Amino acid sequence: MTTKENSDELLLAALDLSGCPVGTVLTPSEPDQRIEEQYFKGWANPLSAPPRWRMPSCYRVVRDGGREVLEHINKTDRCLVTGEALWGDYAVEAWIRPLNAYTQPSSDDPQALVARTGLMLRYQDLRQYYYFCLEGFERIVLYHRRDEAWTLLAEWTNGLDRARYVHLKAVCEGPHITCYVDDQQVFSVYDNALPLGKVGVRTNTRGRMHDVRVTTTAAGRAAYVSRLDAYERKVEEAAEKYPKPVLWKRIDLSAYWPCAFRYGDFRGAGRKEIVLQQQTTEGPRIVCLDLNGQETWARTYPAAARLTHLTIHDLNADGVEDFIGVDGDRLRLVSGRSGEVLAETELPRTGPYWGQRNVRVGEYLHSLRVLWPCRIRKTEKPQDLLLRDGDGGGTGYSLWAYDEHLNLRWRADAHTAWYGMYLWFYDVDGDGRDEILPGYELLDGDGHCLWVMKGAEYIEDSGGAGHVDHAAFGELDGDERNGPEIGIAGSDPGFFLVDARTGAVRQNHRFGHVQGIYAGNFRPDL
Repeated sequence: MTTKENSDELLLAALDLSGCPVGTVLTPSEPDQRIEEQYFKGWANPLSAPPRWRMPSCYRVVRDGGREVLEHINKTDRCLVTGEALWGDYAVEAWIRPLNAYTQPSSDDPQALVARTGLMLRYQDLRQYYYFCLEGFERIVLYHRRDEAWTLLAEWTNGLDRARYVHLKAVCEGPHITCYVDDQQVFSVYDNALPLGKVGVRTNTRGRMHDVRVTTTAAGRAAYVSRLDAYERKVEEAAEKYPKPVLWKRIDLSAYWPCAFRYGDFRGAGRKEIVLQQQTTEGPRIVCLDLNGQETWARTYPAAARLTHLTIHDLNADGVEDFIGVDGDRLRLVSGRSGEVLAETELPRTGPYWGQRNVRVGEYLHSLRVLWPCRIRKTEKPQDLLLRDGDGGGTGYSLWAYDEHLNLRWRADAHTAWYGMYLWFYDVDGDGRDEILPGYELLDGDGHCLWVMKGAEYIEDSGGAGHVDHAAFGELDGDERNGPEIGIAGSDPGFFLVDARTGAVRQNHRFGHVQGIYAGNFRPDL
């Protein structure tokens, strides 16, 4: 907690843009971050995507009334956050000028229509905080927001002039939150749902703001320091229960760099080795090293030189991994043992929902992983292969299943709800072969639809991507009598717990645009 004393206040954070150059700011993909480091140090922009997505921040600095101000340029949803999770008592203020009274639905708030711009208090995450904000041009409100539940704690109806700035200030003292508009107290509430949290400013429409300040008192700082000390002691005590990592060995791979790295038994040696994959003009090159870094085997595969969407897997079950990929309009299998082409076939024609009619699907393959080795027949090892189409947003529409000789067995299409970003496999019925979860439905090994999740046909209306982003199978409810469950990260609809046998929804928690889910015994005390 960096502080600066000003009279009897302690300054915790400030956003002062005096002298800031005008122009776009807070864009993660911008290589020159000097403006952000000088004027936005300590402030995070958590609703902007990672730099590799190259998405705009939607923020710029402009001059208004002789001063530099921060402008949000459209009806998206953006925020700036600062502070510590253990902050408790503080005051936060900002000068805010809303330019529009309306917004549009977003992934965070699929029903949003009215503009909201204001201060986030006791911020836990992007889905839970107190929100003291201007709502449209008519109301000033205080909400406790938790996921899609917006609990109104107080409101003050008063027309707003979009040509002028409104000075908002909120003071948090224990369970008391006192709110001011242009230095006039408009309401004071008692609510103990969120005793601690960070601070932020947020908007879902066009608007401007300047001079954001967060202050506390000496007593507020002392309480924070006490909480921080107690928390750090607790973390240190918990850490004592876990072994410390010790560097065992360092292996120099510079002679092979750049390369992909993994542990595996590529060549059927009967033991795990370090497997390096290099891309060369002659084709992919595989190098195997022992755990001392000594090269034990190496080979280049010219027959696989032009393969795209490359997957390495022992599809023919001869003990050596093979190369499977797409070469133009052909699907090809290259033996890892001999280096020869074992099988190849023409890519299928497009399905009914993606791409031009009756053309090869090569131009319409999924933007993420295309080829999926699996075990959907009763074979000893995974000797099946799924190929899938899809768009640039991660949505899939059709699947094609092949055997180990690249003979096409069947095609399945997403008739009810689109397929997702990945595929998942699990032997739900215990018959010795896996079922397939491509989205909100379950397929058997012959491509027949066993069930569609109840309500899946409505998913597209949620306001954002309507596909499954991630899933996890397992005995998730602790009751083996009712069979396995599936935890589904369902984009905008949040989390679903689904009966893997029937597709019935056990639970749905609307946590926002969920994109990852993992099942494990993380809390054995529960």
